[in-house]
Amino acid sequence: IPSIDECLQEAPALNKFQVSTNKFLFLPILSLYIILLYAYIAKIIIQWEMPKGMVSYLVSASMMLMLLRVTLTLPERINPKPSFEKTLLKILPAACIPLVILMSVGIMRRISDYGISEDRYYIAAINIFYYIIIAILLIDKIKCKSRYITIVFCSMFLILTNGPLSALNVTHRIWMGSIKDALTELGYT
Repeated sequence: IPSIDECLQEAPALNKFQVSTNKFLFLPILSLYIILLYAYIAKIIIQWEMPKGMVSYLVSASMMLMLLRVTLTLPERINPKPSFEKTLLKILPAACIPLVILMSVGIMRRISDYGISEDRYYIAAINIFYYIIIAILLIDKIKCKSRYITIVFCSMFLILTNGPLSALNVTHRIWMGSIKDALTELGYT
């Protein structure tokens, strides 16, 4: 069994199947999907009308594909030599910024139209999580990006499921407040 020092001396490498799958299957699919979402953004801007609720799912799919791509190319990120994959790993998060902004606009529109619900609270938290992921991936000084992404995910999960900022508690307080306001307005207090 090799020691930790021996393992750290060798840079991990992807095998030929992983490299081929990433370059010739996964990368074209992700690139085409992002291009299609940019065309969708252009359609929304030209028509000046937000679609009815599908934006979050589309952007979430692109972010999950981008995260999968980043995770699968971990050996390339660790390798000190410059490569096409390293350049691409900087371009992909930057390319997802307009998509996440579109998701934010869609979420704010839904919240302003219909108010906050538990689902919208979760989607807004996922949107914030995507912004944090993009920031982590774009900041060069952060070396162990996967670790920080995991820490952010776990902490957001704990905040959203427990305590006073949990989705259930926040939506309950908001709905109770709106019911009390409506009853006060009708004179039932």
